[in-house]
Amino acid sequence: MLNVRLINHGEKPVIVNKRLAFGYRDSFSRELFADLLEAEGSRPAKIRLARYDRDFSQPSDYVVLGPQEEISKPVDLFKYYLPASPGHYRLILHYQADEELANAPAEIAKGVISSEPMDLFVE
Repeated sequence: MLNVRLINHGEKPVIVNKRLAFGYRDSFSRELFADLLEAEGSRPAKIRLARYDRDFSQPSDYVVLGPQEEISKPVDLFKYYLPASPGHYRLILHYQADEELANAPAEIAKGVISSEPMDLFVE
């Protein structure tokens, strides 16, 4: 389990999606996705993909995040990104709430926000 935290380090409030639903880069109806990379060479890790069918966010999912405020959510990484074999990996988490098909407010924080890379050892 990971505890994902989205923190507004800016000086102005921003609108974000508090749902923090996990998925894949090229899938829809998600706010979080990851790059799980082989530690050596930074190639994408072989993972088992999970199928999911999720509705897009409701208007109540969008909230204002003030300066220095944060939202967080526990996420089961291996539900969506289960490595095919044990080993060392590098993990980068991404947040995006303005995906093309989402009915997000016009003032939503734009683009992809990425974490610093994290080393991960899978037994």
